[in-house]
Amino acid sequence: MSRRLFSLPLLAVLLFAGCSKVGIDTTAVAAVSNDDTYAMLAFVWSGVQATVNSKREPLTSPFTLALDYTAACPDGGQRSYQGTLTGTDSSGTGSATLALTGTLTNCMADDGTTVRTFTATDIVATGTILITGDAYAATSLHLTASSVTVNGTTCAGGIDERIVATSPSSQPTATGTACGRSGVVPLP
Repeated sequence: MSRRLFSLPLLAVLLFAGCSKVGIDTTAVAAVSNDDTYAMLAFVWSGVQATVNSKREPLTSPFTLALDYTAACPDGGQRSYQGTLTGTDSSGTGSATLALTGTLTNCMADDGTTVRTFTATDIVATGTILITGDAYAATSLHLTASSVTVNGTTCAGGIDERIVATSPSSQPTATGTACGRSGVVPLP
């Protein structure tokens, strides 16, 4: 009997630790959980990715691309991103500067376990995207949003993250603060 009592709490600790994303500060007590913070940050980043990847750089140089991406969220709500991608491209190599704003309106996302709702009215993504081999390459962006809610709860401190990736569609690393939690975390 004592062996069973010992193993159940240990199993619960292991399962709980396995649910949290490595790199996000799990010691902080915040109104928005660690997993909800990670899901929100990943969701905002996916909108930035989709917006950038919706356009290819033109063959002319210098170039300015108008970005306008509006789509229904996977399980309800709306997301919208607008901005510009301005840069140079010579023989398939160059760089571009991203200036993007976005809004999430009651965006629902169901990961198969949990349904989450995200709202943000002031998403801003700025930075550079390199062009190599006629494709978008390394990405270095600053992603902010001061007014964010997750499941109806205000996200303390909003988002202030540096996103770095080898391309807009590769796995990025986020460094900074989101919902009062700090750390370095890989995003999906």
